[in-house]
Amino acid sequence: MATHIRPNGPSQITYIDELCRKRWRSARRCVFILRSKTQVITNSTNFNSHEKNTSFLGRALAVIGCLVVLSGCASMSTTKSEPIANGSKILIMPSRDVVQGGKAHAQGAGSGKNLQVAVHRELSTLSQFKATPFEANEKLNHSASIVKSDALEAGKSAAADYVLILDLGEFRNAAPMTFRSDFVTLQSGSLVRVSDGKETWVLNSPVVLEKSNIGNHLILIDNLAKLVAESILR
Repeated sequence: MATHIRPNGPSQITYIDELCRKRWRSARRCVFILRSKTQVITNSTNFNSHEKNTSFLGRALAVIGCLVVLSGCASMSTTKSEPIANGSKILIMPSRDVVQGGKAHAQGAGSGKNLQVAVHRELSTLSQFKATPFEANEKLNHSASIVKSDALEAGKSAAADYVLILDLGEFRNAAPMTFRSDFVTLQSGSLVRVSDGKETWVLNSPVVLEKSNIGNHLILIDNLAKLVAESILR
């Protein structure tokens, strides 16, 4: 499923809603065209029942395609100050869950864990790093942002070379057929060298990934994880 990505900003939700309305207008045009073609097929006596059923399925898939496909090129603005050596041990800290209006939301529970697991999977697949997820505890978990000093302390205890700190931000999991988009924000991110606390990779600005409201928002978290891993590897 295609996604749309856009740097975060004060008008983020307004922008996404307007984008979704434009795409809904395009989808309605698709439906109008399909209805016109349906009328032609209905009036024809040259189609048997099987062909009519096949035609209906094709039209249904076309409508779904109009509603689902969102265009855009996925990228993120980051700064990487030095290459990361193969075999480096990276401790992936628990990511804060997504929020709405800056507050925890029931639909966001587990999202930070999903990001942590997905980043671990991507780094293990795409690189020769020794990526390890930090096991959340009462002090360091997915309910709040983890400060750099605490992450470095955890990294030293785990004999890690780097700690990766990622925070999710605002999200929306829109109800079906409301024609409002789903989106997830990666609020911040940094890869910190444990030996001296230097940030060797930094997310320069928040990033919003967006899709149609068919399905849920969790696929966007997987896509964010892939973007993070690919950016670190560049």
